[in-house]
Amino acid sequence: MWKSVGIVYLLFGAMQTASAEDRHYMLIFASQGQPVAPRTSHTFGVFVRASSDNTQIQSHCISWMPKNLLIEILRPLPVTGTNLTLEMTLKYARSIEARINMWGPFLIRPELYAMAAAQANRLNANAIDYIVLDGGRRGTRASNCMHAVSDLDTTRPRLATGTAFGEAGTLLVLRHLERYILENDQPTQWLTDHLGLKGDEVRFVTQEQSMKEVRATSSPMVRSP
Repeated sequence: MWKSVGIVYLLFGAMQTASAEDRHYMLIFASQGQPVAPRTSHTFGVFVRASSDNTQIQSHCISWMPKNLLIEILRPLPVTGTNLTLEMTLKYARSIEARINMWGPFLIRPELYAMAAAQANRLNANAIDYIVLDGGRRGTRASNCMHAVSDLDTTRPRLATGTAFGEAGTLLVLRHLERYILENDQPTQWLTDHLGLKGDEVRFVTQEQSMKEVRATSSPMVRSP
């Protein structure tokens, strides 16, 4: 588990600048090509802070990919990574004709947003590299896309995703972060509209259906860092 002064500072800063009336959201995505294969599968997430009247919105995308966008499953050494924006990620998915699922938007606890903001800043600064089979490199040296999202939670043991990928792997990540999800009785379509997400490009999974799918997944195993 990474603990550096810079990341702790970013996390503290994100919490300090948040208003008590701000609301925080998480959207989790999976894209996968046909036929389904690891080299055409991707897990990514968007974390949003919005003012009470939704006029001030800040978002962070965690979409960790190799810089050349070529996923080489058995490559033994890490490569330079890049944290794509949501727009760039959707463009990549379109380029390989991948199906995209979105779970959310979920109202979340502000501490998860703060951890996501710190992780996005870390990835944007190229603090680590990209590798599919991250093994012992995970956390400090290199990561795959699923662990780049799940490992933003620095308060608990890391999620072990095993051989899962695509939608199955993404559901494990969502289950790992489920404890931060809050009940929400407010509409969220304004947020998907703001992010430019369209129903003809993304399959929107409702919050009720999302929770059913998450709880139907096998309980993920965890391992100590």
